[in-house]
Amino acid sequence: MAEYKTDTKITIGGRTITLSGHESEEYMRQVADYLNGKRKSFDDDTSYWKLPEDMRNIMLQLNLADDYFKEQEHASELERQLDTAKDTYNRMLQEARAEDRKKIHSLETGIQEKIDQACAVEKEKLQSLEERARNQDTMIRDLQVRLAETEKSLKDREAELQKTREAGQQEKRELAALRQELTSRKETALQASREIDALQKSGQEFNAILGRLQEIRKKL
Repeated sequence: MAEYKTDTKITIGGRTITLSGHESEEYMRQVADYLNGKRKSFDDDTSYWKLPEDMRNIMLQLNLADDYFKEQEHASELERQLDTAKDTYNRMLQEARAEDRKKIHSLETGIQEKIDQACAVEKEKLQSLEERARNQDTMIRDLQVRLAETEKSLKDREAELQKTREAGQQEKRELAALRQELTSRKETALQASREIDALQKSGQEFNAILGRLQEIRKKL
């Protein structure tokens, strides 16, 4: 409805009247058109025109009242249909929501299961990696121990080799000394042999002299 009263001229049954109200001019003209349509629907009914004017007015009013109640009934039916549609819609909506909740729950369950499976797989991988890391740590420690033992063994062997080298050098020195002593002894023995040869030669000469002396004695 309009905020202020509106004066509208309309024509009903060939008579022009002015209506004043809060409704819009368009609405008032729609009401007039409706009344003129009703009056026109009776124009072809000869029995209607045979009635007195007051009865024709009553018939028109009855017809308008009939339209009003039918429209009310139609509106009520539409409201009932709307309520039924609303109920159906709400029921379907609730069912859809329930179905969606089931689907969502199923999806969430499936996703959670996949997440749990993925977590389990990753956990197994992590445990495997941790086990491999522990094994590698053990291997590293073993290698470190073996390396330390090898280094100690190498040091011990180097020490033994150094001792062996020193002992070899000492033996070389002793062997050189022995060779020198042997050379000296050989020279001494050679000198002694020469002296023995000289003594033997001297003895032979002495024996020869003794023999000559004995011959001389015999001659004397």
